[in-house]
Amino acid sequence: MLFRLIQDLFQRRVPHFLAVYLAASWGIVEFTSLLVDFYDWPSQFVGVAIVLLLTLTPTVFLLAYFHGRAGEQHWTNVEKTAIPLNVLVAAAVVVFMISGEEAEGRGATHLDLLSIAIPFFEDRSPDKSLSELAVELTEDLTEALHEMPFLDVVSVEAIRPYVGRQVGPESLAEQFK
Repeated sequence: MLFRLIQDLFQRRVPHFLAVYLAASWGIVEFTSLLVDFYDWPSQFVGVAIVLLLTLTPTVFLLAYFHGRAGEQHWTNVEKTAIPLNVLVAAAVVVFMISGEEAEGRGATHLDLLSIAIPFFEDRSPDKSLSELAVELTEDLTEALHEMPFLDVVSVEAIRPYVGRQVGPESLAEQFK
């Protein structure tokens, strides 16, 4: 029985697909690690990538099992149900990790907050008739970004003293650390 199952898996090329998926996943994790190092992103992004790739493994297994054999295959009800469900579960796990909610009895991984400041938009119209719109756009964008759980958005009021001044991004970053 076990021999027949293993033989069936090899005929469907499941180990081959899983090996390729493992190699591609390793590449994605390494690339994510490179981005974390190069752009100084929170190191937890690597953990999120690993968890996402692990939670999507059942989808790869199902695709390999039902479509790995040579010849024409058709989508089964198992695939039509399990694959979207697996994708939803993977998305939920990633959202759970990013939101930093507490798991039962243990803390989930918290991503470091990315700090961002939105400078006021400049009204470049000849008659300066769009200055009110520029302020509203800045306030709306700041408010919308403030809803993101992984962003620490500097308030509009903290940026207001810099309106009309020529201040570089580095000095603003130092000011709001």
